[in-house]
Amino acid sequence: MPRHEIHPASGRSYADLRAEALALRAQFVRTPEIAARLSIWHGTISKWVRRSPHHAAACRFNRALKADERRFYPAGHDALRRKLAREGFDRAERIALLQRVAEARPEIRP
Repeated sequence: MPRHEIHPASGRSYADLRAEALALRAQFVRTPEIAARLSIWHGTISKWVRRSPHHAAACRFNRALKADERRFYPAGHDALRRKLAREGFDRAERIALLQRVAEARPEIRP
């Protein structure tokens, strides 16, 4: 096998690494995490998975996941959040109250 087809750090062929990157992306693993696992630059991983049939769905999934991580208020409680805001509760009080409601009534979660 010619030298340029072998990854210098891992000793594995680029074809094998690309196949593994595509398989990981099909599992919705984020590209920086794939790059870290395979010890390959993030830009290279992005090029490899960009045209993958799973790439667009993985992007949507990861964006939604990040949005849930940033969420202050529990999902599914928008009406109650607005009502508490109208009634004059400050933001910290609204967050605390809605989190208690979400814990007490888990069936509301979307």
